[in-house]
Amino acid sequence: MKLNFIGIGGAFYTELGCNAAYIKEEDKILFIDYGLDTFDKTIRYNLLNNINKIYVIITHMHGDHVGGLATFIQYAAIALNIKVKILDNSDTFSEKLIALLDIMAVDKSFYEIVKKEEFDFSFDVNLRKTKHTPMLECYSIIFSKNNVKTLYTGDSNEIDYLKLVVNDPKYEDIYTEIGEAISVHMDYKEIMKMDKTKITLMHIESEELYNKIKDKGFNIPEYLK
Repeated sequence: MKLNFIGIGGAFYTELGCNAAYIKEEDKILFIDYGLDTFDKTIRYNLLNNINKIYVIITHMHGDHVGGLATFIQYAAIALNIKVKILDNSDTFSEKLIALLDIMAVDKSFYEIVKKEEFDFSFDVNLRKTKHTPMLECYSIIFSKNNVKTLYTGDSNEIDYLKLVVNDPKYEDIYTEIGEAISVHMDYKEIMKMDKTKITLMHIESEELYNKIKDKGFNIPEYLK
């Protein structure tokens, strides 16, 4: 399953934008994370044209993955009269997300927390709890359609799990973050040993790293500039 990217940068490499993606089907759109600059690009690139249903999955609550969500929910409700549906990752995750939106004065009637069964798309969505930073509850996303799977790691450092998925024939596309500077991200040196035909690299933390992986011939997604 091919994802459309809004940004592919790490938190501190703003040149590439906050890492976020989306999938459109008919009059529906699913956003995967919603970072600090994602709302601006949503509007500038008319991503909501002819959209009647909006869904969101948040992988974790670092600002570059959730920082634009409050404004987006308010816009959808007030300007478009659409209630945003946010995936219920877990009871504890949803409680913290609601608390965050409360602090930002987002009316609870503007959005709803829903189970994955309420996602009205041609594919299935499953979440896998992953390791990133011990301060946050973090998730990877597994998309399934016609017995073919796609992995979106979110922010994760579970390199051994990534190796298993790369070698699993059921997985056709793998979108994974990559890092070099700190241990909470997938390790650059380990990823360089993997089959690059299945891997698309995202959440790139520096210009130097971007150039390295480009020179190695790994897939880097196009994104909204």
